[in-house]
Amino acid sequence: MLVFDLSNKDSFQSIKNYWMSEVDKYCDSSKIVAIVGTKCDIKTMDSTEVSEFAIKNNYHYFETSSKESINVNEMFMRVSELAVKLLPSELGAKVETPIPLNRSAPANSWDGFCRTC
Repeated sequence: MLVFDLSNKDSFQSIKNYWMSEVDKYCDSSKIVAIVGTKCDIKTMDSTEVSEFAIKNNYHYFETSSKESINVNEMFMRVSELAVKLLPSELGAKVETPIPLNRSAPANSWDGFCRTC
């Protein structure tokens, strides 16, 4: 997951000019790449270049806003679904029981997993 700021075009340029080469260097060809533009509620750049870059490279592109809670859950759900589909094929295994990813919790619920937060 490569994240950049939609209100700062230079942050996307650093993905293209640096971070993609790092991903290619350390990940194999079966990688899932998600490019995430944050701050879509205050974006100042045209995202056409990002969309075209993602399509050209077969990457997934999302625009999100944590502040306004726009598309954040959807992005994580989609990336999780892709990872779950990839995992069995990478291991040469077959998933016998589907893993449900559509479970949603109320917005401010605490699930008990993080005891130090």
